[in-house]
Amino acid sequence: MAPDGSKLEPAENDPVKNRRTALVLLALIVVGGVMIMVAYMIKRKGDLAERAKGRPPIVARLKSNFAVVRHDGETVAISDLKGKVWLATTICLSQPEDTAETLRAMQAVAGDRPAEDRLRFVCFTIDPERDRPADLAAFAGKLGLADDERWWFVAAGEEKLRAYLKNQLRLGAVTEGEQDGRPWLRFDPLITLVDGTAVARNGDPLMHIRGRYDFHGARAVENDAKRLIETEPERIEEFTREFKQHPETFTNEVQELEATVLRHIDYVLNEELKEGTEL
Repeated sequence: MAPDGSKLEPAENDPVKNRRTALVLLALIVVGGVMIMVAYMIKRKGDLAERAKGRPPIVARLKSNFAVVRHDGETVAISDLKGKVWLATTICLSQPEDTAETLRAMQAVAGDRPAEDRLRFVCFTIDPERDRPADLAAFAGKLGLADDERWWFVAAGEEKLRAYLKNQLRLGAVTEGEQDGRPWLRFDPLITLVDGTAVARNGDPLMHIRGRYDFHGARAVENDAKRLIETEPERIEEFTREFKQHPETFTNEVQELEATVLRHIDYVLNEELKEGTEL
């Protein structure tokens, strides 16, 4: 893959992004002391058709390779994942609460496909100055994943790593700030699905982003829906009338998102050889 991380072509239709937008917009807000759930579902007919088939869109193509140090101390590269389907996410060992839901979801997916050797899980630390390979190894050990070859916990130079996560893997920007008087990193704990099984016409491997998933958003939406049902049942009818969906619809968001990820993985793993498939 040519080392050009400056250009990534967006897909014309990105149902996963639409879904994430819907999840973010579904939240509890306070207006005049009354808690109201606001839902806005964005679904195009094409998106629904793709969801029905389980077919994930091609969102973008990774255009540059990138070297990282894995938790076992080995230097590896993104190109080593050719022929694999992999999930990528960001972690920060000093802020475990920000990535707990994402890691839980990835472990759930791995548990549902325990014998699938073509599947990999890659966790990039966004704080490599503090999260050294030895720290990542200890963290992997606590999760029982240190010796699982399907799992990579990786680090690289901070500036280049964060640029790669943002511009190539589309995992969002990392900004530095403070919380409670101590340094704090702000980021979106997303999961990206990457298909590394495609082949260019000249025989070179291709890697395509096939989806992005927001499990933290899904959990927040699920909790908000349950809270509305339990604490404000008088508002259910109003909510259903205005948004054409009962809040009960949103009480299994996490489970449904996990099912979506698994459908997308299975679809990509079972696609026919995608020779010449490029954006």
